[in-house]
Amino acid sequence: MKGLIVEVEAAGAPPEVVQFAAASLMVKARSAKPGLHVSLMLPDDALDRPGDAMKRLVAYADSVVLRRQAPSAAGGQPLADLVAGRPIVQRLAAASAPGAARAFLDLLVTTTAPAADLVWIDPPDAASLRELCASYQFLARVLGTGFEMTAPERAPAAVMIDGKPAGQAAAFIGSGTADVAVLLRTGATRALPRTLSVAAPPPRRCRSPAMTPRRAPAAGRQR
Repeated sequence: MKGLIVEVEAAGAPPEVVQFAAASLMVKARSAKPGLHVSLMLPDDALDRPGDAMKRLVAYADSVVLRRQAPSAAGGQPLADLVAGRPIVQRLAAASAPGAARAFLDLLVTTTAPAADLVWIDPPDAASLRELCASYQFLARVLGTGFEMTAPERAPAAVMIDGKPAGQAAAFIGSGTADVAVLLRTGATRALPRTLSVAAPPPRRCRSPAMTPRRAPAAGRQR
C-alpha cells in the first residue's frame, strides 16, 4: 500500500472527537509504514467551520481531497489558508453515462473552482469511462505537451460569444510558441445558435497621471 485516504465524517459524534480520531489514524498509519502518502478528504463544510481545528487536522496530511467543485468561504477561511500549500485532489461525482466527461470538462472551465493538482472521478459504468477517456485523449492530442493552462484573462486573445467575453473558459498557452487554445462553454443549441469571434486585446499603455488605462477584454475560446 502506497497511500491512505482518510475521510472525515461527523456521523453524529462531536467534531472534536472525529478530528482526534482522524489525527490519531493518520499518525498511527505513518508510524506503521514510513513514507506512506496520507490524503485527507475534507467534509463539505470544512471552510465554514470556525477556528483552526480543520487546519490542525490538515497538518497531518500530505494532500487534501475536496468533494465540492467550489467550496465557499463565507464566514470561514480561504481555501489557500486551509490547505497551506498541499496538493489538492478534486473528486467529482458522476452518476450518469455522460456525467463523468461532462464533470471533467465543467471543472476545467469553472473559474470559481479551486486549482486542482489531480482530478478523481469514479465513472458509473464502462460507457462513461470510455467517454471520459475520449475527452481527455482529445485534449491531450490537440494541446500536446507544450501548452500550459492559465486564466482566460492572461491569454493574448479573447474569444467573444455574441460580442461579449466568454464567461466560463480556460486558456492554454504554448510554452515555446505563440499558439493559444481556449476551452469554453458556449451555451449554444440547435434552437439557439451563438456567434463566436476572436478579438485581440488592445495594446498596453504606460500608466501616467495624464492617461486613463484601458481594460483588456476577458479571454476565451471554443471547446
